[in-house]
Amino acid sequence: MAYRRCGTLDLIASFEVVKGTVMYPTATPGQIENGFCFHIAETIEYDPEASWVFVLDQLNTHVSESLVHLVARLRDIKDNLG
Repeated sequence: MAYRRCGTLDLIASFEVVKGTVMYPTATPGQIENGFCFHIAETIEYDPEASWVFVLDQLNTHVSESLVHLVARLRDIKDNLG
């Protein structure tokens, strides 16, 4: 049986430490993995040349297949990812 979210939203935000402000918030319904990958992609697109550091908890979306493929694509990694 799938977990039902009952209309809740996932709120993900990037925090700019130097300025002390939320730089890029994302609110997505239901699909946590897709929303998280979207957030990471949009944040990096904001400044593709920046050296981004993402600090994450151990939520399972942070180790998802879609995130691995996103990072591989952004870093031009062509290896077999398994």
